[in-house]
Amino acid sequence: SSTAHSVVQCCCVVFFLMMRPPPRATLLPYTTLFHLTAEWSLPDCLPCEPGYVCSGNTSSARPQSEALDGGRVCPAGSYCPRGTTVPTPCPAGTYNAFNGSSDFSECLECPAGTFQPSSGGTLCEPCSASSTSAPGASSCTCIGKNRIYQEADRQCICAPQHEYFDENFQRRSEEDGTQDCQPIVYD
Repeated sequence: SSTAHSVVQCCCVVFFLMMRPPPRATLLPYTTLFHLTAEWSLPDCLPCEPGYVCSGNTSSARPQSEALDGGRVCPAGSYCPRGTTVPTPCPAGTYNAFNGSSDFSECLECPAGTFQPSSGGTLCEPCSASSTSAPGASSCTCIGKNRIYQEADRQCICAPQHEYFDENFQRRSEEDGTQDCQPIVYD
């Protein structure tokens, strides 16, 4: 669209002006900026195609190298619409394993039983045997009641002020499990 193309041109102009300030310190309206660019010998800037990142003064619509082209392929875990200057990370609960994505629709929901806690994920991690998750989850949920999921070791231990005793009456509150934990009763 012409709007996306104008945004790309503006980004190129702004990048160029940061490298070589205008002769006078004045604020210029958007339209004036484009009329004055020829006077400052602005180099040609090509708009990046969807799936690519333009860093400024981009010499290719499909840049492969920052050093050579002024841009790069959109990294996995992100998507880059036309004219992107900074990749947009896929949100937590989603992932994108491929480079060159151009649309939010390419950020896929984590399947049930998996999760992605951070934005920009390239894969989903499995929940442990003591936990589960719905599609699109950013964390897992313990199967047993009154248990807390520990992301670091993927274990479900009893929540504070709760405990679990096994069939031999051994306290197992700090161990991974699927059994319900009970409130601690003080006499």
